[in-house]
Order: sequence, then structure tokens, then C-alpha cells
Amino acid sequence: MASGWINGIPIAISGGEDRIVRVWDLPSRQPLGRPLTGRIQEIRSVAFGEIGGALIAISGGDDGIVRVWSLQSPWSAPHP
Repeated sequence: MASGWINGIPIAISGGEDRIVRVWDLPSRQPLGRPLTGRIQEIRSVAFGEIGGALIAISGGDDGIVRVWSLQSPWSAPHP
């Protein structure tokens, strides 16, 4: 689980056995944007950050690959 802020909205990022990374709008307790799919094995860790002003989610899992997901709108494909 990771947390941060997107456009003034407190968010959480989750991932797990279902191999899906989700971004949650904490005040509404609803998903924010579409699920981030593409992992082939269980997710073990997620993080939230910024690179060059772009918001990102990072996931790592049992497949040994770290993926970087853009959280700009709309979400983009992962970069292994």
C-alpha cells in the first residue's frame, strides 16, 4: 500500500494476488481511474512518486519486474 495526493485528492495505491494495481480516492472510497493491469504474477509492493513533474505508481512482484505506471490522465501502459 502506498499513499499520496493527486490534484488535491488523497489517494492510496494497492496491489496484490489479483495482479492488479488500483488507485483509490480515499474520501469517496472509490477507485480513481481504471485499474492498472499487465502484471503476470502476484504484486508484492507498490509505491507512489513523481518523475519530472509526472505522477507515477511503481509496482514490483513475483515476476521479478518493476513496472512504472503513469498516473497522468488517462493512465498509460506500464514501462518495465
